[in-house]
Amino acid sequence: MAGRAGGGTLLKTGRTDEAIAELEAALRYRPEDADLHNNIAVALAGQGRLDEAIAHFSQALRIRPDYQEVRRNLDYARRLQKNSRVP
Repeated sequence: MAGRAGGGTLLKTGRTDEAIAELEAALRYRPEDADLHNNIAVALAGQGRLDEAIAHFSQALRIRPDYQEVRRNLDYARRLQKNSRVP
């Protein structure tokens, strides 16, 4: 299980679907890992899957309420989501 490191490498090489799958597999073993939730959320947001991304950002904050990077990412994803729904 490569987990966070392997998923990050896949993300950097543009293999987003594979990265998400690997990160989600790691999350099954470490469901309370805020970094994994954040990394999955960033990848999902990059694919425009904002509802799913927001859910993972929110979970990361439930685990680690002081995680400022996640808070910024969540705010940004919510703005993107709001703007994408404007007719």
